[in-house]
Amino acid sequence: MRLIDDDDVKGFDPHRRIVCCGHSRAHLVGDLDRGIALLDKALVLNPNLAAAWFLRGFLRAWRGESDNAIEHFARAMRLSPSIRSSIECRPEWL
Repeated sequence: MRLIDDDDVKGFDPHRRIVCCGHSRAHLVGDLDRGIALLDKALVLNPNLAAAWFLRGFLRAWRGESDNAIEHFARAMRLSPSIRSSIECRPEWL
């Protein structure tokens, strides 16, 4: 397995490329600190990027930072209400 890199996401905007790389780094390698740092960088470029707030919420929850995770999920939902369906627990997951 290899990490996603810029060649994989050439058609994306720069901030979306950073989000993809941060997600890959955290979820595939388990490097939460680097994944969060990349999402932070993407949010400097575009603070209204709901996907970055959403993924940041998951990474904060993974680290046990539930208060931060809730804040990040709430911000993602304010920016993009349709993202709520990705956050809600579904019966088939139980």
